[in-house]
Amino acid sequence: DDKGEVSVEGLINAVHALPEFGELKEKHLNHLNISAQCMQKLQNLSLLECANVEQTLVNSGVDKDGKKLSTSALTLELMNLVKNPDVGVEETARLLSLYVITQNGIREDDRRRILAAANPPLPLKSQNAIINLSFLGVPIGKENTKVDKALEKKMIEDAKLLATECRFSDSRYKSLISR
Repeated sequence: DDKGEVSVEGLINAVHALPEFGELKEKHLNHLNISAQCMQKLQNLSLLECANVEQTLVNSGVDKDGKKLSTSALTLELMNLVKNPDVGVEETARLLSLYVITQNGIREDDRRRILAAANPPLPLKSQNAIINLSFLGVPIGKENTKVDKALEKKMIEDAKLLATECRFSDSRYKSLISR
């Protein structure tokens, strides 16, 4: 102005005119655009819901609230999730594989119910891959599995503690080695 003082508006205009500000603004807008696209993808594929079920499975069936879910409740939760057409074939195969691995097998009728609920249906190749987990030592059927009850109880207690202490429910799993 007339007295040689610079107004706040004048400073803002001067900063906007700097070439570095334009580059920074461009980078920031690109970052926001990429973040928005990633969030859209997460929502469109129901990946947050998938992550929640995965965390419950790998944490001995203990949900984000620290409650131990029964096998039938886990089966129902998985069935409801794979019914959603937004959940892809890869996610369905991964979730069913995790279920089989973490629950020491699956009852044949539960496996059939989950596969029948899957939308889109799980291809035979993926179904065979899950059954072939048995070649890696994973029990497939529930009938022949033996579980160390003391170890299972300890793992459930640890999972309940993790659920209450963890800041982010979708990343509450800790491997046995790091506990």
